[in-house]
Amino acid sequence: MMRSHYLRLKSSEFLRNFLTLMTGTGIAALFPVLCTPLITRLYTPEQFGIFALFLTFVSVLSSISCLRYEIAIVLPRHNYQAVQLVVLSFLLACGSAIVLEIFFLIFAEDIARALEKDIAAYLYFVPLAVFFNGLYGLMNYYSNRHKRYKDLSMSKILNSSSSTLTKIGLGYAQFGIWGLVIGQIVGSVVGAFNIWRLSLVSIFLHKKSISWEALKRKFIFYKNYPIYNMPAVLMNTLSTNSGVFLFGIYFDAKDVGLIALASNVLLLPISIIATSYSQIFYQKICLMTTQEQLRQAYKNSFYMLLVIGSIFCAGAFVLPEKIIIQILGSSWEGVGFYIKYTSIFVFFQFISSPLSTLIPRCDKNDLFLVYQIANFLLVSASIIIPSLYHLDIKFVFLTYVAVKSLMYFAYVYLCRFVISYV
Repeated sequence: MMRSHYLRLKSSEFLRNFLTLMTGTGIAALFPVLCTPLITRLYTPEQFGIFALFLTFVSVLSSISCLRYEIAIVLPRHNYQAVQLVVLSFLLACGSAIVLEIFFLIFAEDIARALEKDIAAYLYFVPLAVFFNGLYGLMNYYSNRHKRYKDLSMSKILNSSSSTLTKIGLGYAQFGIWGLVIGQIVGSVVGAFNIWRLSLVSIFLHKKSISWEALKRKFIFYKNYPIYNMPAVLMNTLSTNSGVFLFGIYFDAKDVGLIALASNVLLLPISIIATSYSQIFYQKICLMTTQEQLRQAYKNSFYMLLVIGSIFCAGAFVLPEKIIIQILGSSWEGVGFYIKYTSIFVFFQFISSPLSTLIPRCDKNDLFLVYQIANFLLVSASIIIPSLYHLDIKFVFLTYVAVKSLMYFAYVYLCRFVISYV
């Protein structure tokens, strides 16, 4: 019996694809984590705080730079239709970058004054980072469609390693915050260039199918994605990143840096695992046609994610503060508290992230939007309300963790609920 179970697992295409992608993503996650003790000795918590605010703008805007048309790339039956969506998403990413550059040229100084942080000079480079993140993201979906998981793995490794090495090199050269900003952009450029280079041949095979009329038809046919999915994803990304942004408004840059590093240390390795699993899980469930198949896929994935998340987050929760300071350096005293409690909501986030692909699969973007609006409002309120009463930052952070964990728990249930609409 055990042998037959082993052979079934060995022959599972889903498992093979996941392990292939995880080989690359594991390296991509491990390298920057191993380099963290070096980076934390090259940059101060205050510099990390400003960089975290820069990343917040990049993350939020990158999530909608293609108006969410990129997630539809996996769906069409014919490859030429997928290529049309690739071209449409590329043009939308270009347009978004231009609009954002104009916006920041006008309002960067005002944003910096509102935040009371010296961030204006870095905001001018947000559109560049958003553009390359958009290109990288849309080609991830295209490669996922064609099950090019080795290409995806390599692009993740190049993205991660080039970004980390650039940050280290510029840190030694004493570039300050610019070292972190430039390193982030370099990683996005290298990752995007590699994955596009590997996919251009297959795209050009269908170049005759590209026309303004064809792109217009695709724009209209998948209009529910910008109408429902984009606002929902924007709300989701805002609620995910609102912590750093709102803490940046009410507290100083050092506190933001400690919170941001805690999130990075935990989220970087576990989010890469979750993203890799999400890509394969989404491709698999798009081929399923019955509620029973989807429920079984949900159940199997839920238990596997539960085990992986429990092991990782429990380890982070019990890690002593003294060991953390020895690893990161004396200037990061106090970060252990944030790592400990960040691990709680990261646990629920890790489980919900791959399962959330059931929502676009079941075409319940409207329900997704309602949930994300509630999520954004409640998570934001968990920081704003206690901060207005000038409560201690640790109390505010614990309130934030509690609300965020409850919302991710509700999200896991929502992902199961939408299957009934198939």
